[in-house]
Amino acid sequence: MKIRMQLPAHQSVDGIFPLMCRQTSECSTCLPALLWTMSPLTRRMARGDCGSKTSLVAEFDCRGATSISLQLRFQRIRTVGERDMRISSMWPGQLLRPPPALREVHFWCVFPDEVDGSLLKHYEKLLSPEELADIPKARTQKLQTGRLLARTLVRSTLARYVNGAVDPSSLKFEKNSFGKPKVIWPALTTDGRPWQPPGLSFNLSHTTSIIACAVALDSAVGVDVEEKDRKLSSKLTTFARKKLSSTEADWLQDFTDTREQRHSFLQLWTLKESYVKAVGKGISGVPFKDFAFGLETSPEAREFLRKVMELPADSQAKLITLDLARSVAQREEAASSWKFVLFEPTPDHIASICVEDKQLLHDDSTHPFQVKAWKTIPMNSDECLHEGALGLGISQNCNFSLF
Repeated sequence: MKIRMQLPAHQSVDGIFPLMCRQTSECSTCLPALLWTMSPLTRRMARGDCGSKTSLVAEFDCRGATSISLQLRFQRIRTVGERDMRISSMWPGQLLRPPPALREVHFWCVFPDEVDGSLLKHYEKLLSPEELADIPKARTQKLQTGRLLARTLVRSTLARYVNGAVDPSSLKFEKNSFGKPKVIWPALTTDGRPWQPPGLSFNLSHTTSIIACAVALDSAVGVDVEEKDRKLSSKLTTFARKKLSSTEADWLQDFTDTREQRHSFLQLWTLKESYVKAVGKGISGVPFKDFAFGLETSPEAREFLRKVMELPADSQAKLITLDLARSVAQREEAASSWKFVLFEPTPDHIASICVEDKQLLHDDSTHPFQVKAWKTIPMNSDECLHEGALGLGISQNCNFSLF
């Protein structure tokens, strides 16, 4: 059954409920919770329970400043013993996703300039009091918006994987001694059922123009994104000698073209950032000088990337190797257990993902890694990351495919 009503835009939320009940006897006892997401064209209202076997789904379509169109849909909820396919009251169903498979990483990015300002007040409702209190501490409005979107991206990304079992606002987080966060799932679902949440790990990175979140299942993951035009030291080789390993500094010094040298430095930097973030200890716990990356242009890498990626591969695509100093190797997993993918999500940005390959440590599985990438407006729309994206490199002896 479908119902359409015209409601004054100024009418209170509480006033909508009697109108719903008068329009249909099937809803005479419903007490729906009106939580909805916003967009310039659409306001999606959530679900209210109408008895044990029916749920109420409503959609508001914006009709200007004076009225909104309300559309209700009743649908059957599967009974106990059936697979529960209800979606969270905060979610359009098409935005839910199954968790990453083993040896699969999901990359989500949001571009602050593409987010309509009308969404921000609704995103604030997802955050904890502590997160909200932290936002005004940023110096500028743009930085404050970035903080809000970063927290929203993490919450909405994790919540999309649990089929509506919990709302993004119910998630809690704790940090290790080096500041790396992990999610603490609610003990019960939104309808009071005990559950077993997935073992998702995540990592966040952001600049003023892009915010990225990487997610993996039962594996440590790290991500770093950088703007290609970010300000760097005018004495780049001297800076590299102070911050990077001697091997990496020597490699950078061999570049005669300053543009290529700068680009190569950013590739190294994003790889190193993603590694220390995956390990969970940051630069203070694993100094950049204690490990080195090798980047070697390879026709094999280029051809491989072109075949397995639904993105073009750079003509200088590289094989990536990691060399850990003895002091690091004694503390961390073997270098071969960490896998990397290096790419440009847009022509203006560079990104690196590092993921721990626990599967490879225990068997000889040759199943390729997959890195699936999307850009998103949280809880509003998703699209695959294709236009302008470019594959730059993969770990040696590691099959990556990027979709």
